[in-house]
Amino acid sequence: MTGTFYEPIEQGFIIRIKAYPGAKREGFTGIIETEGQLHFLKVSISTPPEDGKANKALIQFMAKAWKLSPSQFELIKGQTHRLKIVKLEILSTDEVARMTTLFKTFK
Repeated sequence: MTGTFYEPIEQGFIIRIKAYPGAKREGFTGIIETEGQLHFLKVSISTPPEDGKANKALIQFMAKAWKLSPSQFELIKGQTHRLKIVKLEILSTDEVARMTTLFKTFK
């Protein structure tokens, strides 16, 4: 599989997510390629998809897992869809390097 689920931007990353709300276990479960050949990081969240609760839980989960602040994440597309686009704002070059290394570990 070629390509990645993230794109570096000037102050962070754009991350493509495929969310699985209402899951029994929370976690990162791999990478999926769509028909358009875009790659998405698969994330399972236990919170059900009602009234935006799963979106909030998704941001909280990623922030905790990656040791970042939830305020660094912004859901920019996919509020009512499983395919989501999230902006991750990082100003420190050390954090950009850390996240790039971390993202490369996902398969």
